[in-house]
Amino acid sequence: MSDQTPQVNDTPDRQTLRHTAEHQASEDLLKDAAKILEVGGCTDIIIIDVRGLSDVTDYLLIASGSSGRQMKSLGDDVAKIAYERNYPILNTDKDDPLTWLLLDFVDVIVHIFDQDTRAHYDMEMLWGQAPRIEWK
Repeated sequence: MSDQTPQVNDTPDRQTLRHTAEHQASEDLLKDAAKILEVGGCTDIIIIDVRGLSDVTDYLLIASGSSGRQMKSLGDDVAKIAYERNYPILNTDKDDPLTWLLLDFVDVIVHIFDQDTRAHYDMEMLWGQAPRIEWK
């Protein structure tokens, strides 16, 4: 291995990337992302505050999309505004065919599901004790 090869330890850990003091900035991003998803045709959009309940993130945004193409396009739009606000994407995940898309911005995680997949994972029940954030 050459001296130029990045080591696993060279990658910042999740805690290093946290915007922990910037909850208002995270909430603003979430609300604007929710609006983008709504204008793009997503439904049942909710924001869940999981601060103090999750060691992984502070907020979850969950929405239902109607097609893989729509979900991908809107996910790209959300990633763009997040990047512009200094929330670069840490990770993405999806299934094939596209019924679920995850965008991980460390403090904020966005899930866009089709209706059946959303019902299957039932994240609202999983985080039922967590407060919801109004975004409209």
